Amino acid sequence: MTKIKHALSIIMIAFLLVLLSGWSFGQEDYTREEKQLFQRYQSASKRFEKGKDEFGKGKIDKAENDFNECLKIMPEHADAYFMLAQISYKRGDLEKALSQMETAEENYHVIVKMKMNMEQIRIMKMQDARNAGTYDERGTQALDQRLTRPVATKADIPADYHYIHGNIFFKLGEYQKAYDMYLQAITTDPKHNDAYNNLANICLMSKQYEKGLEYLRMAEENGVKVNEKLKEAILKAARK
Repeated sequence: MTKIKHALSIIMIAFLLVLLSGWSFGQEDYTREEKQLFQRYQSASKRFEKGKDEFGKGKIDKAENDFNECLKIMPEHADAYFMLAQISYKRGDLEKALSQMETAEENYHVIVKMKMNMEQIRIMKMQDARNAGTYDERGTQALDQRLTRPVATKADIPADYHYIHGNIFFKLGEYQKAYDMYLQAITTDPKHNDAYNNLANICLMSKQYEKGLEYLRMAEENGVKVNEKLKEAILKAARK
């Protein structure tokens, strides 16, 4: 690594530490409660990751148990509520799914702070390894990529949260609320495929055909695949 590149890495680390100063273990204002919360997050996340794996394999009951165990350790674990909301949705318990989704969103800011701390620790460990000469070139490149990518500095609720929330509202027949959630999803992530298609579908249902076509055009402009049958249905309806 050149001297300039090394210096830039040091600057980026310093910048990262400034951003995270309120949540750094080295800071005196990092309270005992905050340290304990982070320790609970580390422990709870092990059960969460296990639950995600089970969920991906279709083992819903086991996944649900792991997410509930995760919440016993850290009741503020927003991602666990997010996954439980999807399980409740699959089972048709929409009111429960809605409550879990709202709780997930209320607590998401806590998860962001925890993830920022985890990233800080990873970067510091990687930097220590490089300084000790135990990193190969690939490890050095991984560190540089972490240092140059944007650092999350606020608790923006993810697009998938809005999308799932929208699906729950849709199933409940609250189409305007579903529409608003899908709109937030594509605002957060302009490449969210399913949110675009669901927006267009609501427009078809409400006979707002031109608006539906506009969402499908926006999707295509962002390189997102649209549902061709849905597009054809809106075009056909618009011609009548």
